[in-house]
Amino acid sequence: MVGSGSFPMTPLLVAERTEAEVVGIDIDEEAVELGRKVTEVLGSGLRIRLEHASVEHLDETKEATHIIFSSTVADKYEPLDRLHSLTNEHVVVAMRYGDRLKSLFNYPMQAVDGRKWKLVETILRPDHVFDNALYKKA
Repeated sequence: MVGSGSFPMTPLLVAERTEAEVVGIDIDEEAVELGRKVTEVLGSGLRIRLEHASVEHLDETKEATHIIFSSTVADKYEPLDRLHSLTNEHVVVAMRYGDRLKSLFNYPMQAVDGRKWKLVETILRPDHVFDNALYKKA
C-alpha cells in the first residue's frame, strides 16, 4: 500500500480479510509512527508492517501480487513507472483516483506509459469518494 497514512484502514482490511502479509509505505514519518500505533491496537495478530520508505527500497516489491496507491498520493504515476522493472509479470496495481468533483478530495487519473502498463479496468464508484483504475504490465 503506497500512502498508508496515519490510519491505515486499507492495510487493516486487506490483512484481516485475506490473511495476507501487507506492507504499507508512506513518505510522512510521523504518519508511519501513528499508523503503527493504530495497527497495534486494531490489528493485533495481523501481518501488517508499515515503513517510511519508497517502493525501490522494499525487499517484497518483486514478490508483491497487488500494489495499491492511495488516492491522496499526489505523485503516484512516477513511482508506478519505476515499479515496472521492480515487480513480477503478474502484479496488479490498483490506482485510486478522483476525477471531476471527486478531485476535490483526490488526485485525478493520468495517462501511463502504454509500453509498460495497460489499463485493464476502471471501477467507477458513484457513491464513494474515489474510483479505481486497475493496471497490469503491458
